[in-house]
Amino acid sequence: KGSASEATAYEAVKITHDLGEVTITDKPESVVVFDFGALDTLDALGVEVAGVVKASLPSYLSEYNDDKYGDIGGLKEPDLEGIYELEPDLIIISGRQADFYEDLSEIAPTISVAIDNSKYIESIKSNISTLADIFEVEEKANELISEIDSKAKEVSEEVQREAEGKKSLVILANDGNISAYGPGSRFALVDALGFEAVDDTLDNSTHGQSIGYEYISEKNPDYIFVIDRSTQ
Repeated sequence: KGSASEATAYEAVKITHDLGEVTITDKPESVVVFDFGALDTLDALGVEVAGVVKASLPSYLSEYNDDKYGDIGGLKEPDLEGIYELEPDLIIISGRQADFYEDLSEIAPTISVAIDNSKYIESIKSNISTLADIFEVEEKANELISEIDSKAKEVSEEVQREAEGKKSLVILANDGNISAYGPGSRFALVDALGFEAVDDTLDNSTHGQSIGYEYISEKNPDYIFVIDRSTQ
């Protein structure tokens, strides 16, 4: 029939992720997003979303507190009924929602964009490419990936110049408690940029390894990266 309709036909996207396999046959028009990295990516790619987790939104995504976006529950407790009412064509999750994957998949095609901490930057770029394929914004995605590569290279080169032979420690502070994270943790961006860990035996669970200030004094890292949960 018309060549115009053929030219604009949506090309199905087959996605294999850590929880399963999904084929997207039509460009999603209503999307709900649990993962803030994916939400940030979609924002950068100019893709509108229908629902987000409003209770935990970081400040740089505060625009999504607007009433025009549905509230889809908590990061660990999705509002399944609320999500159903939004009639999504696609649901995007990550590790914290893994237990709800089957329930969410019954509502709409669901994909996980969990980051592989052993290949942190590569994993981020792979997720960007996947989302770009789904929403047909490959050109914008290529620009975004080029920016990431350029910035990562710039920072890595500076780390090599300034931090060679020096050690680093990543800690998370939360209500007076502190936890430390080692290589391959959820904060593996530090590793990917070239910082060497002061302790490579740390527990890399989601909550890290509980430590005291004596531990920090004993290890005496040259650099300390602090994630302060109390500021959010």
